[in-house]
Amino acid sequence: MSAEKKEFDNEMRGTLWQETERKSEKSPAATGTVTISGLELRIAMWPVRVAKDGTKAAGKKYWPISVEYKQGTQFVLAKVSPADIVVTEGVANVPGAGSGEPEAAASDPGDLPF
Repeated sequence: MSAEKKEFDNEMRGTLWQETERKSEKSPAATGTVTISGLELRIAMWPVRVAKDGTKAAGKKYWPISVEYKQGTQFVLAKVSPADIVVTEGVANVPGAGSGEPEAAASDPGDLPF
């Protein structure tokens, strides 16, 4: 048997950590990161909700989430095709995201349609 230790691969893995000091009820309950195709993404999750009557999932529980791309040292929301994102050394260049002031942190994603 080989005594070599395998290097841990974080690909397609991540963590969510509970936010202990939420600034408001619209702030995420948990945040964390996940690595996909070598690119680090930020995930935010809000407290569990129940789907409204009149929807196909009425009465079911769900957890609203948002995902942001990492641009340099900041995370940005960007509605772009993954094919438009250029990754250099694990950092995304997201078209239209800019490189100036950081964008406001994601707020409550609101009522989802399901």
